[in-house]
Amino acid sequence: NDEIASIAFAAPLGEKFVLAGAYSYPVSLNLDLGVTGLSTKLAQEQGTEEVSLRFDVLMNISLLTKMNFRMSTLSVGGAYPLVDNRDHKLSVGATLSRYQVSNIRSIQADLSGMVVVGGADERYFNDPNDPNLNTAAGETNSFFMNAYGEFEAHDYGLRAGLHYILNDALNISLVYNQMPKFDLKGKNKSASAFLPVFMVGTGDDIIAGDLEVALDSLQANKPNLSTERDISDIVNDGTLELPSSLTLGLDFKLGKHTAVINYTNYYNDLAFEHGGNFIGKAVTKGYGVGFDIKMRDKWVSPV
Repeated sequence: NDEIASIAFAAPLGEKFVLAGAYSYPVSLNLDLGVTGLSTKLAQEQGTEEVSLRFDVLMNISLLTKMNFRMSTLSVGGAYPLVDNRDHKLSVGATLSRYQVSNIRSIQADLSGMVVVGGADERYFNDPNDPNLNTAAGETNSFFMNAYGEFEAHDYGLRAGLHYILNDALNISLVYNQMPKFDLKGKNKSASAFLPVFMVGTGDDIIAGDLEVALDSLQANKPNLSTERDISDIVNDGTLELPSSLTLGLDFKLGKHTAVINYTNYYNDLAFEHGGNFIGKAVTKGYGVGFDIKMRDKWVSPV
């Protein structure tokens, strides 16, 4: 899109204090998964060797799932030199950040199919005019699965650090970053699903891949019956936890070049949880290495 990824400013207030602010989108993640043109065929014979009845189940499945995460950050901070002389320089800084997180979860399933009884009698799903249904008793042959939810949360984080210039060859920094835990509250939530009776399990079981098929439950006069399933876990409120950390950094001057080494210790895990579903990674420590290499100018003006 055309949105600005980040904008920042810094302004000195007096001779020593610097005030800074920034607005950015540190996270923008879209996961879209689509499956189209998937067809299945199942068959079952009921009865005895002398008298039997064959059921053929044909289904067409198209599925689109979407998971979107977006985070914006508004930060205000400042820095101040505690020691500033010829031998040593020590500065302290802190930043207060307001995080806004949005999450969209969506499942859209285009499902259709039929059950053929005895090789000739075709009974379709999603047919409200099926004369064999007792709609007054709540019978249905609906076949669909849709869910959608928008979730938002905001909270505050704090970053504070020290920067020490020991000499011309070595700089040392220590930064603590306190990240919040977000409670994602939903709005515009909806979730509903009707699946054939021979698909055993809740809607959430089926979404998780625990699908069982029991064709022996088919009835000859109503083989296309379906029942409502609970898929509310998809749109349940959730939590997002980002790891807080303490980072020690060393900057080494190597002539005109600079080498950087960082060590980070994390205090909690990266975790996203909703409706009993958990996605995350245990993080304990991390390392970083970087170089700033100054190259000789290749373009020299003849003037």
